[in-house]
Amino acid sequence: MTFTQPSELEIAIRKIAGRSPVGSILGSAEWQDVPVALRDRAFFSATIENARFLNTAQSFLNDFLRNTRETLPSGETALKADGRARFIAGMQQLAIEEGIGPIGKIQDKSVRDIRSNARLGLIFDTQVRSAYHYGNWRSGLTGPILEAFPAQKFVRYPGAKVKRPLHERNEGQIRLKSDLDRRIRSALGAMGI
Repeated sequence: MTFTQPSELEIAIRKIAGRSPVGSILGSAEWQDVPVALRDRAFFSATIENARFLNTAQSFLNDFLRNTRETLPSGETALKADGRARFIAGMQQLAIEEGIGPIGKIQDKSVRDIRSNARLGLIFDTQVRSAYHYGNWRSGLTGPILEAFPAQKFVRYPGAKVKRPLHERNEGQIRLKSDLDRRIRSALGAMGI
């Protein structure tokens, strides 16, 4: 089989890779006030201003999603970015080197401490899920899949302590994919994108 178009996964990876690292003091709630078109183009994490940290995180995630391999001194090849645990360990070390986070011991269960397993795991999970879901959404808009499954149901991931009003309003809603695609294109057009 010869592919003349890039795969949906490749498009999703390019989308994540094409985001611009944006350092900012904005918290999660404040990022919600930033227009979607800008958030969608930015690689950010709440309250992180350090460009080196963001660039390194994005680079690792891109290598992970692409299954990038590197040649070891022994001549063997291995994954350059082999998973969540390596991401957390590497980013934790970088945060400490850069002096990012509160002074003192790592508050491991706090997402407010950028050095914590909880916060770094959240960054990894969010970015990987974002790429996966974007690729899944894009593939669902192609001819044969769209013909077989013309609609989709909004399902919210459980576990949010503070539920987003937009998600609550739309939970369980079933809409034609073509309607969603048309509304998204219309909204992006209105923003000049």
